[in-house]
Amino acid sequence: MRIHLSSVLVDDQEKALRFYTEVLGFVKKTDVPMGEFRWLTVVSPESREGTELVLEPDAHAAAKPFKSALVADGIPFTSFAVADVNAEYDRLRAAGVRFTQPPTDFGPVTTAVFDDTCGNLVQIAAQKTDVSQAATTSFVQDVHGVRYQVKDVARSVAFYTQLLGFALEREQVPAFASVSLGGTRLLLSGPGASGSRPMPNGQRQEPGGWNRVVLKVADLPAVIAELKKAGVRFRNEMESGPGGRQIQIEDADGNPVELFEPAR
Repeated sequence: MRIHLSSVLVDDQEKALRFYTEVLGFVKKTDVPMGEFRWLTVVSPESREGTELVLEPDAHAAAKPFKSALVADGIPFTSFAVADVNAEYDRLRAAGVRFTQPPTDFGPVTTAVFDDTCGNLVQIAAQKTDVSQAATTSFVQDVHGVRYQVKDVARSVAFYTQLLGFALEREQVPAFASVSLGGTRLLLSGPGASGSRPMPNGQRQEPGGWNRVVLKVADLPAVIAELKKAGVRFRNEMESGPGGRQIQIEDADGNPVELFEPAR
């Protein structure tokens, strides 16, 4: 059992969508017309298959009095986890967000509360690391993505989205784009991107090599046949082993991608 949906009651769905995506940084997941209203959800860009937040209209007669009572008593309608409350406070304040409670230390947790412009107070919270665990806790928060050097960002976006089914997250042609599939993000860095600049010794970062992202598939021979029809370059023939079977393809710039079908 897992939590699939949570909801927040909003007085204007379109205004809420702008605030929760453009200001808070969530991404739209589902948008289905339902008469006067919409089935409208957003998700964290860090977990696109995770819990969805429903931006639910507060049209029910009980909704507005309930929301007003919470706001009057300073009670947040919901709470979001962040890595650094103070950093988020500064970022959101700079974006014009009004806070009703600045960052406050409550021992094991730091919180702040802001107005979501849709009739709710929302809390952000960060758990503190146990001092006894600090020495063994990595400074790495998460795997952000896999960076590939590419020569033509738009061409690479087309390859990963149209042929391999990735979703476009962000695009700043000609320098950079990011695409994702499940929990994996690829950072496509063009010649003008900061992640593509030469090393101090002048060595240039080039596409290619043997380190690669591995994509899981259900029927490898069928996938191979489809990609060959599309003109995709293959580095080798399909190989089989105790763990499954795999083959390597190249993207438009020669970066390797492995397609892997686990053994059943």
